[in-house]
Amino acid sequence: MLKLNPNEVLLKAEDSCHNKTKGKFMVTNQRIYFKPTDSNNSNEIIIPFNNIKEVIFFSKGVFREKGLNIITNDNKSYIFPLKNYNDIGMLINKMY
Repeated sequence: MLKLNPNEVLLKAEDSCHNKTKGKFMVTNQRIYFKPTDSNNSNEIIIPFNNIKEVIFFSKGVFREKGLNIITNDNKSYIFPLKNYNDIGMLINKMY
């Protein structure tokens, strides 16, 4: 699972996906971390709060998928569907 840095605390975790890869979306007091559930997939995503440019809340599609689009300082976009997107998004907004 997630190896925490010194003085790091896990604040929220939720099942999500990124580019059709299922995994666990986690927010600590230092970063955002996405860990794929497939043990053969090592494409973890780590986004430190000081690398976040913008957090966009979204609701789209026929089934009204909701989630967060996290834009980094190098203009990369990471889209995560989340059930509790509003609470998690507000938490992230307080951190960066």
